[in-house]
Amino acid sequence: MVNVKVIAEHFEATIGDHLKMKPREIKRRVASKMHVNANMIKCRKAKKMIKDKLAGNFLQEFAMLWDYANELRLKNPGSTIKIAVNRVTPHSPTNFKSVSYWQLLGEMETIRCT
Repeated sequence: MVNVKVIAEHFEATIGDHLKMKPREIKRRVASKMHVNANMIKCRKAKKMIKDKLAGNFLQEFAMLWDYANELRLKNPGSTIKIAVNRVTPHSPTNFKSVSYWQLLGEMETIRCT
């Protein structure tokens, strides 16, 4: 028998790339690659574990954007950094839209990165 953690570690890249993969497909792949039988509950839990891990990674990367913008402001005084985000409702989590960076080089020269 194989446990949930082993399934999640072994198939993390595959399930991460194909988030809509059904637990039945995961079970079939476990049987063919690892030569063991796993029940549907373990496959479902492994998929959930991987999805939760990926969601956590996205939240950490999103938080790093704000740190990056603050670091740009500290290192480049006089520059303008804007981070655009969307919210579906006032209580929903923010969705990243874009980062804009302007730096004044001279009187008429500007750099804009989006």
